[in-house]
Amino acid sequence: GVPAVMLRDQYRSAAEIVDYINRDFYGGRLRVAADQDRLRVPTKARPGLAWTDVPAVAAGDRRGNVNDAELRAIAAHLEDLLVRQRHDGSVGIVTPFRPQALAIAEAVEASLPAARRKAAELRIGTVDSFQGQERDLILFSPVVHARAAPSAVAFLQKDWRRLNVAISRARAVAHVFGDLSYARSGAVRRLQSLAAYATEPRRPSAEGVFDSAWERRLFEAMRGRGLDPTPQYEIAGRRLDFALFRGEVKLDVEVDGRQWHQDADGKRKLDDHWRDHQLRSLGWRVRRFWVDELHKDLEGCLGLIERDLA
Repeated sequence: GVPAVMLRDQYRSAAEIVDYINRDFYGGRLRVAADQDRLRVPTKARPGLAWTDVPAVAAGDRRGNVNDAELRAIAAHLEDLLVRQRHDGSVGIVTPFRPQALAIAEAVEASLPAARRKAAELRIGTVDSFQGQERDLILFSPVVHARAAPSAVAFLQKDWRRLNVAISRARAVAHVFGDLSYARSGAVRRLQSLAAYATEPRRPSAEGVFDSAWERRLFEAMRGRGLDPTPQYEIAGRRLDFALFRGEVKLDVEVDGRQWHQDADGKRKLDDHWRDHQLRSLGWRVRRFWVDELHKDLEGCLGLIERDLA
């Protein structure tokens, strides 16, 4: 009879990873809470999701739920990462199928010195065995492709939550090695969504798209004052209405309609307070304006922005 409590704050992963699992598995209820400046990202990578296209293996190169092309690509990438790049973060290799995990482990042991495996805290296993684990970098081998056994495809289709577990084990980067054409075919819907998120461009963070006429008006007014606001600025998995920078000062300026940001008691919604607390913990200043405040005294509001930047 005890009501469920949603654990909303995700303290592990890069913002882009949280954004993906948030949209596909949590209905937008998660909040990014990890310190994004402390992520241990490989030299040639960026925080978030990555996909290396590994076309399906030839018909004569198959053995059970093992994808030889993927395991070779992962072993080669790991050797480059840990031996040549000298990446000092931790690494995990995850796959839905135990035969693939065993085959990858065999290939990695043959190609990578034991000292480098130990330094990277390397763990190779199935999705189920990784439950509760985390690593700076996760390499994911989905195995399935157009000629894969129907039972393997059905396994992923039936328990799609395994993709959530696999990707969310990563702190800094979740890197998929799989057949991109097959993933995009939609045979496994959640794999299709992951491929799209990892490979397709999304809206640039500062392209000047405004959510309201008052956002546009404030933007033009700030520009008229010689300020340089960046609209729709991305930080910690969120979009700021406007970001302004002066010296070491970082200022978030928000334009709020009461319909969306005021609760039934006439107070500001709790989510806004949490969001502001999170940004301040990351070194930002926050200034919020109700639309009616801007309408009543736009010049006074601009003065407050200039004071915040001082």
